[in-house]
Parts: sequence; structure tokens; C-alpha cells
Amino acid sequence: MLSALRIRNVAIAESVEVTFEPGLTVVTGETGAGKSILVQCLLLALGGRASPELVRAGADRAEVEALFDVRDDPAFRARLAAMDLPTDDEVVVRRTVSTQGRSRATLNGALVTAAQLQQLGAGLVDITSQHEHHGLSDPETHLATLDAWVARPELLGVVRQGWEAARAAVTAQEDLRRRVAERGERTDLLRFQLQEITQVAPKPGELEDLESQVGRLRHSARLAQVTGAADSALSGRERALCGELARVEAELAAVAALDPALGQLVRQIGSARIELDDAAQELSRYARRLDRDPQALARFEERLSALKRLVRRHGSVE
Repeated sequence: MLSALRIRNVAIAESVEVTFEPGLTVVTGETGAGKSILVQCLLLALGGRASPELVRAGADRAEVEALFDVRDDPAFRARLAAMDLPTDDEVVVRRTVSTQGRSRATLNGALVTAAQLQQLGAGLVDITSQHEHHGLSDPETHLATLDAWVARPELLGVVRQGWEAARAAVTAQEDLRRRVAERGERTDLLRFQLQEITQVAPKPGELEDLESQVGRLRHSARLAQVTGAADSALSGRERALCGELARVEAELAAVAALDPALGQLVRQIGSARIELDDAAQELSRYARRLDRDPQALARFEERLSALKRLVRRHGSVE
């Protein structure tokens, strides 16, 4: 609270001292009486711009002193402590301005800057008729103003608990909505993936089987050529390998009576001939089963492509 304001050599005022009591104080007077000088001096004490035009004609400097009672303003005292300034119950701000425009300010005898005065003055004085220090437009002052107006300290704890409970409920509600939304998105994704997998309907081992079949169909001509040539070499009509082995086996068997040691060789050649005969028959069956249908190849490739897409998106179909 502003308790007193003392002015020396400011504008037309040579020396003025005004004291203020608790409650409403009204300063009245005709136009030009100097009412606005009081406001201007108060602004100067609160860190306002210092101008040499403020110095009264014939004086070398202007001086303003403002006395504030801050015993019931813990927030202001905390700001003082944060700036390492005296934290007495009363604060005297003194500011002088020279005719050269130089300014000097003290707070309870300690030197301060104009910027520090502006910071300290925020909330200390509310000048609603000017464009500065209008604390009611500052949202940071609203709560303290409302609490002071209610003047019921015992209700502050109840209101604070209610507000914290309401804030916790809002936070919980927002969290629940977020989790419900995430679960809905996850459900939609799983539903889409299930539909995609169901449409393809993969079977265990189908991918490997299709890769094998597609490989055979793509190279069926080469496989037919090679297996056919092998079959012909083993069991063809002219100088086939199986026929030659049969002839060699018969000739050796004819002379084996002359030397019993040849009997083992005859048996080995016979066993090899039998295995080659079986291989020739299997090659013949393989050639007959070999599919060269281009339409079947297209169907298998399309199915294989669909299965590989599932594997890329969802992992193995096993």
C-alpha cells in the first residue's frame, strides 16, 4: 500500500508531500492544479522513463520519494529477497532526475535500476487510468486478486483441493479417451489384417511347395531336354549305357567259370546295372509327369505373389 508520496522540484511543484490512509483517498482539484503530476511522479518511482523536462525551472534536479507499507504483501517481499534487497515492512523508493536527464534510484538506501523498479512495481500499484501497471489485465494477478477479494483464507484449501480433484479427473478422462481411441485403431488394424489373411487363406508349407512348382514350370523345357537326354543315354536303343552294362555283365559271367575271382566283379556290375535301370525308369516317369501348361504357371505365380505379400506384411505363414 502507498503510504506517502513526497515531490521536490517536479514540473510546477516545488515541494509537495501527500500521505495516504487505509481506505479510499480522493485527490480533487481544478484543471492544471497538478493532479496528474502526482500520478507522473508515482510512475517515475516505479521505474518510469526519466526526462529532464520533469525538472522544475531553476532547479538542478527533480526528486520523488514514495513510501510503501508491504507488511501484508509477501509476494512483493519475496521479489525483494530474490533481488537481494532489504525486506523491511516499509519500503522507501527515492528517485532523482537531473537537468541532463541522468537518473538515480535507491530502495531503502540500496541502489537499484529502473528495470528493477519496474519489476518490483508490477502488482504493487495498479494505475488504471494510464497504459502501464494495469495489473488487472495480467492473468498472473487474477487469482491473488480474487483470493484477496473473498477474504476467506479457510476456503482457499477447500477450493484448491476441489480444483486439483477436477484437474485429476479431466486428466484421467483424457487418458481414458486416448486409450480407447488407440484400442479402436488397433482393433480396426487387426480386423483389416484378419480380413486380408482370410481372403488369401494360406496353408502350412504352401509357400515352399509353390516356389518348387513355379521353378519347375518356368524351366520345364530345360528340364525335359536334360532328363530326356539322360533317359536316352541310359536306356536308348543304340549303345545305351544299361544295354552296354548288360552285355559286359554277360561276357564276364561267361568267363567267371574260368576264374572264380571274377564272380565278385560280375555281381558289382549287375548291381550297378539294376540301379541304372531303376534311374532310367524314374527319369521316364519324371518326363511324363512334367507339366508345361503356361496357364498353370500363371495361376501358381499369382498365388505365390499373394502369399509373399502376406509374409512381408505379417510374417511367416507357417
